Amino acid sequence: DFTKIQPSDRIITQIIPLLNVDAVKLKADINSLIPSSADVTTNANSNTIIVTGTESTVRRIVEIVHGIDDRKTDAATVKVFQLQYANASNAARLITDIFKQDTSTSGGGGGMGGFGGRGGGGFVMPGMPGTDTATAGVKAAKVTASADDRTNTLVVSASAEVMKVIEGIVTELDSNPSAEQSVFVYHLKNADATNIEGVLNSIFGFSSSSSSGSTANRGTTNTNTSRGISGGGTSGGTTGSRTGGSGGTSGSSNRGLSGTTGTLGQRASGNTGTTGTRTTGARSGTSSSTSDLAGQVYVVADSATNSLLVTTASKNFERVRAIINDLDRAVPQVLIKVLIAEVTHDDSMNLGVEFSGMNLHASGNGFKVGTNYNLLRPDSSGFIFSLDEQYVTAAIHALANTTKLDVLSRPYILTSDNQQAQIMIGQSVPYVTSSFINSDTGSTTNTIQYQDIGIILDVTPHINPQGLVTLDVYPEISSISDSTIQTSPGINATVFNKRFAQSRVAIRDGQTIVIGGLMEDRLVKSVDKVPFLGDIPLLGVLFQHTVEKKTKTELLIFLTPHVALDPDQLKGMSEDEEAGTKAVQNAVEPGAYQEHLRGLERGAATQPAYGGTDADHVVEIPPDATTKPTTGESYDAKNRKELPYPNR
Repeated sequence: DFTKIQPSDRIITQIIPLLNVDAVKLKADINSLIPSSADVTTNANSNTIIVTGTESTVRRIVEIVHGIDDRKTDAATVKVFQLQYANASNAARLITDIFKQDTSTSGGGGGMGGFGGRGGGGFVMPGMPGTDTATAGVKAAKVTASADDRTNTLVVSASAEVMKVIEGIVTELDSNPSAEQSVFVYHLKNADATNIEGVLNSIFGFSSSSSSGSTANRGTTNTNTSRGISGGGTSGGTTGSRTGGSGGTSGSSNRGLSGTTGTLGQRASGNTGTTGTRTTGARSGTSSSTSDLAGQVYVVADSATNSLLVTTASKNFERVRAIINDLDRAVPQVLIKVLIAEVTHDDSMNLGVEFSGMNLHASGNGFKVGTNYNLLRPDSSGFIFSLDEQYVTAAIHALANTTKLDVLSRPYILTSDNQQAQIMIGQSVPYVTSSFINSDTGSTTNTIQYQDIGIILDVTPHINPQGLVTLDVYPEISSISDSTIQTSPGINATVFNKRFAQSRVAIRDGQTIVIGGLMEDRLVKSVDKVPFLGDIPLLGVLFQHTVEKKTKTELLIFLTPHVALDPDQLKGMSEDEEAGTKAVQNAVEPGAYQEHLRGLERGAATQPAYGGTDADHVVEIPPDATTKPTTGESYDAKNRKELPYPNR
């Protein structure tokens, strides 16, 4: 007690124990107030100051030290916060990180930046080092924060003065995130809105498996992302509210800490601190983490306008927009050229028939189709499939005559990447599955189902950036057999013949694959008879000749994919296909092809007869042409000569 020291000139030594301030720091702060006649030393271990001088001088120094040391921290208070939206464990960790004390340094602390909330000026921590030189050396009160996950409550112990700051922080953390939400409309250009809706809701935690979760759980996930903590200076708090929503920062992507100059007010230097450095997390499209957006984004698709309605906070929309832009890219398309042919194998004469698909040139545009019947030697045999550097040639060499090769169809089909395309050439055949007899009226009611019969081809392309096309192919050929099977009394089920294959192949853009081996045995019975005499009852069999012939047919499917990475490439493909139809003109009477086109325009198209042509000698016939072409000998204008050509 300094009042017990009498003011006199007597020399004394006084030991002053300190309770609340650091002795070494305090001596440095009051050194300018100590007269030269007095001697002041400190003992750090016992946290005491030793003063030697006259009683008057010692009394004055003791009075100053007592005044500073008497401003001790308030007694710790405990407060329980019941959180509604924020996560208690996350809030406890955040508060502990903010108010943790650095015991490794004894120098004055740098200024504690404010806690930015919704763009406000932030909170300044009273009693923290660097806020006021009059409080230099005062020990900061210890702050502890604990969470009870069962009740989602936060328990904080701190001085009354610091507790006021913590209350403001907790209020900001536990704010209702839905109060800031807005609805944004995004019009898709390429993707399907319904598909994108499912993808986004799965990413952001609103999939069908998790959409039944409670609103409280969805709202409390990382709700503090928009609250930035900017440390290392009193001006840092004004920018803090912008740092959390930028995709994670130097502290933690969940807590949005930024401004790492110093350790949140605990710098070794004794100045007032400088403005904290903003370090926002880098964001590059969808490469940034979306975990902090879980539960904060909800997407609804409007199929009528192909738009997405995104419900989220304004600060999140740019990140969501970047994800949508990546998903809303133009999907590559594939033009698949298909040739389906049926070959009959028997002991007839040899004839080579070749289908040649010339590969695309380096420009990537166009596809030409031609035939050349002179390339196969008469004595060659078997099945030939060849690929070379510039040409893709699928060669069918069957032991058959001209009537034994039947081109069933040559469709083109356009589909998108990873989308199934189907070609069906045939008919839907009804058949009875069940019958019901009304006991009162005696009428019979049949249940009818339909079965697709014919040639069915399912193709699903998968394109990689290097131009490799992987095709999931499922060809099927079916027909109605002559036999039936009784499934129930009075009901005979139709038996269908079916041939199919399922495979996955990978080929380059513009190359051709052949699927074969779909074999079928057929028994053909023919009757030759003498006219009139063969129709006489009983005696007619003497003038008839019956022949039963067994044949084997094979279905061949040729697939040539052409990739269009950009929709503009399709125009070039269409123009080349249109130009390729000029080869048809040499197979008909002069002017018949043009008349056919004019007939299509009038709605009354003629049907010209088709013959063959030599693709190496293609000449365009003008509409008024009356003579045969002057180049090549593939056509005789007067005596029309059919070249060997597949039946159509």
